[in-house]
Parts: sequence; structure tokens; C-alpha cells
Amino acid sequence: AKHCELTQKKNELLFQEILNRNLFEQAPVGIILRESRHIAPINRKVSLNPKAESIIGRKADDFENLDWTKITHPDDLKEESPLFEQFLRKDISSYTFEKRLMRPDGSYVWVRIHAIDFKSGPPYDSMYMCLIEDISERKASEQVLHEQERSTSVLLSHIPGMAYRCKDDIEWTMEFVSEGCFALTGYAEESLIGNAEVSYKDVIA
Repeated sequence: AKHCELTQKKNELLFQEILNRNLFEQAPVGIILRESRHIAPINRKVSLNPKAESIIGRKADDFENLDWTKITHPDDLKEESPLFEQFLRKDISSYTFEKRLMRPDGSYVWVRIHAIDFKSGPPYDSMYMCLIEDISERKASEQVLHEQERSTSVLLSHIPGMAYRCKDDIEWTMEFVSEGCFALTGYAEESLIGNAEVSYKDVIA
């Protein structure tokens, strides 16, 4: 009976190991397991799943002795560093941040990173885990939209009179008003948008 019990436990542990390995290797998000920066570089270990390798273009061996601050875009590093220091001091147990990581060819990839404590006892209690998602496509779309909005704003600012977009309701509730609003009506744009102070219907004779 004791032998059967031990065999069952062994099989359960084996299944759990196989399950964890499959989750790690086939997860649709990048997973990075890494030692704390306070560990000596010679003892520092890192594990990357295939998705993480694909996103950052680096293998685990390449990433092991690489300081993450060296491949983070300088503008993003300024904002992330205080969060990371709080994380290392255990002031916070996790944080989420969007930043650019440099690939080996010098190009940058936008990622959304979620750093969390790696729940384990010795000798793995110095490790932490990062989940990373490639958000380059979303960032590119946001940039295109921003440029379109900027171009539209510049164009409308040079149009005589007033351009607007309103709802099809009784108040003609304004959703957008160009800069010509004040010269034409005597009201600033923010006064009309959402009927904040006055509705467009009220200023029309």
C-alpha cells in the first residue's frame, strides 16, 4: 500500500512537471524568469520561453549576463527605474509598464511588461518573473491616429469660421469644435463641448 502511494505521488509530481513545462513553452505571452540584480553576475540565471525569445530576439544564454537597463530605451528607463527599485525593495509585489526593448540588430520593440514576485522558497526566492507582450502594432496604430488628429487640428485651425462635430439631438450637443468658435460665437470651445456652459442650439437665432 505504501509503495502504491509513493508511486501515485511520483506520477502526480511527474504530471505537474510536464504540465508546467508545456505551459512555459507554449504560453502565448513571453515569460522571463530571472535572478535579482543583487545576485552576483556569475551566479545569475535566466530562463526565457520561446515566445519571449521571439519578442526580444535573444536566447537565454545571450540574456543571462545582459543588464536589462542597457537594452531599455533611455526615455522609458527614466520612468521604469523607480518602479523597479520599489519592486526590488519589496515595497510593491508587482508592476506593469509599457516600454521599448532593443533587439540585437539595434531596432526597438514595444512591449507591455508585468513584473511579479516568483513565489518560491530557497534557493529560488531571489528570482522574479516578467510576462511580456508585443504591443508594437498597437503603438504604431496609436502613432498614426495621433498624426491624423494633429494634421486635422492644424487644418481646421486655418479654416475661416467654425468647424464642428455634434450629436443628432435637440441640443446639437458638440463633440468637437474648432478654434474659430470664439470669434464666431463669443464662446470658447470648452464652453460648447458637451453643453458645458451653453448648447449650440441656444446661440443660434
